[in-house]
Amino acid sequence: MAVTKVDLANQASGTLPHASLPTLLSGDIPANAANTSGTAANVSGTPALPNGVTATTQTAGDNSTKLATTAYVATAVAAIAVPNFADNEIPSGTPNGVLTSFGLAHTPVGTSLNLSLNGVLQQAGAGNDYTLATATITMLAAPLTGDKLLANYRY
Repeated sequence: MAVTKVDLANQASGTLPHASLPTLLSGDIPANAANTSGTAANVSGTPALPNGVTATTQTAGDNSTKLATTAYVATAVAAIAVPNFADNEIPSGTPNGVLTSFGLAHTPVGTSLNLSLNGVLQQAGAGNDYTLATATITMLAAPLTGDKLLANYRY
């Protein structure tokens, strides 16, 4: 293939031949003016909203696909109850072979109490190792002097 050099150093102006482009028809250009209201209602995909666009904060518990504002999210997050934990709490009361009632610093949530006696997990419920009423543990059999009770629970 032969290469031809063109000297453009002394050319101040001019045109070079180019490929022919087809004529654009008005139907080839999207109707961009159709969405000039500042909303994203007429676009698809992932639109970029103009600065300053605001949205209505949805009511609490609205699990639709509506836009979630920061106010909605902040309210929802604030409503979440985060449990506290008591780990390796030694219940009040000293095991002595007679005492069967022991107290906790807080009332456990639901069935979250895990009580161990000398490292052995105890079973809760009537007729089992212990029962729980609010923050009071009542052992079926009195722990002996030197026995160790440990409680882990949510409150």
